[in-house]
Amino acid sequence: MLMLSLPSVPASRGAAARLTASFFRALASAMAVLALAGPAWADGDAIDLPNSVTKIDELGAKVFYLHDPEGTLTLDDVMAPAVATRFARVEGRYPNFGFTRNWVWLRFTVQSPPGPDRAWTLEIDYPPLDVIEVYAPMHDTDGAMHYRMRKGGDLLPYAAREIRSHNYLFALDLPQNSVQTIYLRVRSESAVTVPLRLLSRSGLENARWSESFQLALFFGALMALGAFNLLLWFTLRNCSYLYYVAFVAMTAMAYSCYNGLAYQYFWPEAQAWNNRAPMFFGFLTIATGALFGRSFLRVWEHGRRYDMVAMAVIGVSLLLAAATVSPMPYWVSARCFPFLAIAGSVNLIVNSIHAIRRGYRPARVFLLAWAALIAGLIAFALRGLEILPGNFFTIYGVQVGSLVEALLLSQALAQRIHTMREEKEAAQQGALQAKESALQVKEQALEASRLAEHDLESMVAERVQELARVNRTLEAEIFERKRAEELLRRLAYHDALTGLPNRTLLKDRFNMAVSAARRNETNVALLVIDLDNFKEVNEEHGHDVGDDLLVSFAKILQTRLREMDTIARLGGDEFVVLVNDLAIPCEAARVAEKVLSILNEPIRVTANQSVQISASIGIAVYGDDGTEVDAMLKRAEASMYLAKKAGRGVYRFATIPAGA
Repeated sequence: MLMLSLPSVPASRGAAARLTASFFRALASAMAVLALAGPAWADGDAIDLPNSVTKIDELGAKVFYLHDPEGTLTLDDVMAPAVATRFARVEGRYPNFGFTRNWVWLRFTVQSPPGPDRAWTLEIDYPPLDVIEVYAPMHDTDGAMHYRMRKGGDLLPYAAREIRSHNYLFALDLPQNSVQTIYLRVRSESAVTVPLRLLSRSGLENARWSESFQLALFFGALMALGAFNLLLWFTLRNCSYLYYVAFVAMTAMAYSCYNGLAYQYFWPEAQAWNNRAPMFFGFLTIATGALFGRSFLRVWEHGRRYDMVAMAVIGVSLLLAAATVSPMPYWVSARCFPFLAIAGSVNLIVNSIHAIRRGYRPARVFLLAWAALIAGLIAFALRGLEILPGNFFTIYGVQVGSLVEALLLSQALAQRIHTMREEKEAAQQGALQAKESALQVKEQALEASRLAEHDLESMVAERVQELARVNRTLEAEIFERKRAEELLRRLAYHDALTGLPNRTLLKDRFNMAVSAARRNETNVALLVIDLDNFKEVNEEHGHDVGDDLLVSFAKILQTRLREMDTIARLGGDEFVVLVNDLAIPCEAARVAEKVLSILNEPIRVTANQSVQISASIGIAVYGDDGTEVDAMLKRAEASMYLAKKAGRGVYRFATIPAGA
């Protein structure tokens, strides 16, 4: 226990001695007020404690901090003017320092109003902090004020806490009409976030009741959802429900560790395990969530690479969960968690979109369910990386998102039952039709048998042969007609030389892209590509080589550009790329740069011959350069000719977009 004593004067019996003692006591009291009030420049930043309020949230605007990388500074050091001037003001609603292994000093000043003394409590609402030291003035037995240090953090046994709570609570001694400065010293191997608030006695009681109600509602909802889906698993024996129950259980355990409830009720004496438990159950939450998503969305039907990514997320999560209980430093797993949480979230989003495109209706509810949790997870991860400031959403958004996500996932599972029932009914209907067809065939066979019994075998055989011949003729005619129709359809919509879409198909794709961009609030661009000096290639190598060059260039574009974009040939050496789903218009420049980079190397046209050529590109953006495909093509062609005048081998926008 650290104590900083203020000077005192022994009592005297005479009147002069009593007067002298009174003088020194008054002087000592004045010195104590000045010493405990902190630096003079902090008076304007003092936190008022009016009698009309019961709690003061978000002290961040009036909190100052100082990094102590070596951890050598003492309270006397930070109170000295030379060091006190190095304190900086906290930016944001909560002090947030991300992943740092430095000791961090915090200080704030409070001002009590005249009137009866009120009991105030300092709350630090972030249980994962490892070490907390609070230095606050307290009355001694002789009535003098002294700085006393009290400790907290998840490295201490739960029984050592001053006030038993899942958060850290420290009683403050704030006499009426006084100004006091409180110092804190914190350190953690995880993200260092210090949400501070002051609570009066009634405010503390209300806050505890409110938090208890919220936590009971949250964990009660998770338990109800888990129990309900566990019963469904016993009934249906579908692994997706068992994976969902495991995910809900790991989510509940992770939040109980993160909120300090597990330390309070499950392992109050196991501080070493309590320090690692949040990451252990956090990685298991990611693993079970990815396992549930893989089973629910049937990721293996999307393709081998998608399933491999999902399995990789599960495997890495399990390995890191095992590593948290190994000698590996805790801060390594704490820094890996945000990146793995983001990777797992992106993997689930991509697989949900593929399932929706495949026509799997429950995937829509699944994607909506994960949206709330993913938003909270990304905010939590970015706060840990010190990209976002500490606030209510970045600290508690994951819990709110998890509850919404769990409710919607339960709805998705219910919808899946409906979908499975429809598929079963369709299969039964198909089986019934097949049975009816078999009965019809059997009746025809019986009829043929009856005809055979009446000496009509030869006639039946002749008719059967004639029908078979007619069927073969009809099948051949139908096949040829379909092939001719397919050829005509392809010639109507594709270029005969390269097989790329022609202008007609480009217009259809353009209209579809514009409709999708309006729904998704994205952008569409047209890139007109014209090969430079193509005429000289024909003259030097012949038209056959020129045609081979166009075909090879078209194949390279198809393999190097996105499948969702449309590559068309308008004629000659002029190509068009329809680029979809652009977040901002200037992203079209990346596609143009990629096309130009393709032409940095010679294009192989035959087994023994390559041709070096460049291209000029013009770019038109939907909205900025028109809303019809013909108008945008004209603008893009005009900017393409500007690119040729600029020296060829470059690209130009018809209208330069913002941020380009």
